[in-house]
Amino acid sequence: MSTWSTAAPIDPPVTHDERPTQAPGTPATARGPVTPLPAVGTPFAPVQVNTDGNGFNVIGDAANEPSIAVDPTAPNRIVIGWRQFDTVASSFRQAGASVSWDGGRTWRQTGPLDA
Repeated sequence: MSTWSTAAPIDPPVTHDERPTQAPGTPATARGPVTPLPAVGTPFAPVQVNTDGNGFNVIGDAANEPSIAVDPTAPNRIVIGWRQFDTVASSFRQAGASVSWDGGRTWRQTGPLDA
């Protein structure tokens, strides 16, 4: 019989100070077309929405934290929201949202959300 134990105390969670301390950095530049990986074995077709207007991936983009909601009474209506980190060179953060009325084939960005 095996047992599990920890050799050292577990560190408390780290908190992050997200007060605006820097102006927005120069956004990363788009480069190269995006080809989403297929969702093998599912009826879903992935669509990457964090691209520029030409469908290019943003190289150097620090991160995105997306969420999605689908209207159960009208599945063609979808909304996504995200935390946007434009560049690894700045601590500036913002949030945004986009909507689709055609099941995710096209999207309209609603613009940045104020804190």
